[in-house]
Amino acid sequence: MSTNPAVVHGASEVATRARLGSAGGLGAILRPIRVRGEAGVLVVRNGQPTAIFAFTIRNGMITRIRSVFDPPRLGQLVPSWAT
Repeated sequence: MSTNPAVVHGASEVATRARLGSAGGLGAILRPIRVRGEAGVLVVRNGQPTAIFAFTIRNGMITRIRSVFDPPRLGQLVPSWAT
């Protein structure tokens, strides 16, 4: 989903990056979604989408996380009824 993905390894580093980059924080609403058939999360804050996370799951483990934070791109990806 990202045009310039960062590769991060290890559960601790992934969790730290996800926390810092979630653009959600307190007051955010997390909505489960499907992204190209994969599990995902839409982060909504103050009625506006702030991030999308898509998870690739293999053998019961998350093996890849893709994310979008760019407001113009989110506007293209998220229908108005989803927020």
